[in-house]
Amino acid sequence: MYQPQDLPKSTIKSVISTVKIDRQVYRWFFHLIMQRKLREELVQNEETKAIYRKTDIVLWLERIMYGALAVSLFFAISSKKFEYEIFACAAMGLIFLLYVIKRELIVRVCRRLLDRDFLAVSLSQKTLYQIGEYYSREYDIISLTGAITSSDGIIRTAILMVIICIVFIVPLNFWEICGVVFLAYYLSFGLSWMLVYRRVK
Repeated sequence: MYQPQDLPKSTIKSVISTVKIDRQVYRWFFHLIMQRKLREELVQNEETKAIYRKTDIVLWLERIMYGALAVSLFFAISSKKFEYEIFACAAMGLIFLLYVIKRELIVRVCRRLLDRDFLAVSLSQKTLYQIGEYYSREYDIISLTGAITSSDGIIRTAILMVIICIVFIVPLNFWEICGVVFLAYYLSFGLSWMLVYRRVK
């Protein structure tokens, strides 16, 4: 465990709040708690084990809904039928709902992890990034700062390429543009996940 230093910087509440509202921080902590070594440690507790089971179910449902969204957008663009746009919107709504559920499950695991590894007084002496460095060394994963920097670059590039295609290559209506940008945004997160968070131990 960390030992206390001089100036208070973080609390469990502030760290958990950041995980909830900052998507990049959330993704890094999600990557952390899905590490096999850490998961094996945490599932010794039955309540935490149940949270992991629920998370696994949500992850499978997410994959299904992303597939449904991709298929709906393909047919909406190729066939120009409004029915497929409705299916795509419904898939987007379900994806968002699953994200909210998954985020709450991840936050619950993160709270248990911080409670396990940090005394309240020692946590207060560390910044969020110092906490990230600690877990990065402990579980041999990319650091929080490194992950954020790399992911931001990938996401910006992917979104820019999609915008260029929409403006100069493929003529789409407003709702099709919204759907494609939405899908591209989340696919860019998937791409950055593969490139940045590919080392799952």
